[in-house]
Amino acid sequence: MTVDKREQIQVPVWLISAILSLLITGFSTWGIISAKSATLELRATHSENNIENLRKEKASVDQFNMLYDKLNAIQQGIGSVNSKLDEHIKNSQ
Repeated sequence: MTVDKREQIQVPVWLISAILSLLITGFSTWGIISAKSATLELRATHSENNIENLRKEKASVDQFNMLYDKLNAIQQGIGSVNSKLDEHIKNSQ
């Protein structure tokens, strides 16, 4: 900065450019951090809502036992199919 005879302060162009660059960088950084914070807050809210929905939809013991029995029956059926398939492969060789 220089002072001429008319007593006016002249600010160099490079100083204005540097200050403007720093201001733009600062605002951009603040915006990115704010957006990321908002995204994390939204995810947390969705997770809380999903947990509440799961708690409301909790199955009863009878439903669980019925599903457990069905899955066991399916597993036994697959086991018998696998054994028949193995036996067929052995017979065909």
